[in-house]
Order: sequence, then structure tokens, then C-alpha cells
Amino acid sequence: MPDASRFFAESFSALKPGGKLLFSEPSNHISKEEFEKSLASARAAGFSVNELVNIPSSISAELLKKAHAK
Repeated sequence: MPDASRFFAESFSALKPGGKLLFSEPSNHISKEEFEKSLASARAAGFSVNELVNIPSSISAELLKKAHAK
């Protein structure tokens, strides 16, 4: 993803408190380390990682904008 920080910041501002975002990358496109860097950008934007999601041939996570978030 060219600008993960911007993507997650814009996604965070667009979601209502309590909103969820499914973030997924093809497993043959990105390493686990790169995916973790993307999750770090999501956390920096204010998301929490609600759970890792099992989607075949993908690395995926459900991100949550907490109900009390700005």
C-alpha cells in the first residue's frame, strides 16, 4: 500500500465509533512483517486490532474504531 498512514487515517475519520474495517492483503503479495507494519499504521491512526481473520490465501485483520474514539 503506497501510503498506509493516510489510508488508515482517512478510514478512521470516515467510520462511526464502533465501526469495523476488514483489512486484508494477499499472502503472496506481502510478508507477515510488512502486514505487521501496516497494522502498526492502523494502530497509530487510532484503530485497535479486534481479531485476525482467517481468509484463504490472505493475511487479514478486523480493525475496530472504539466507541469512545474521537
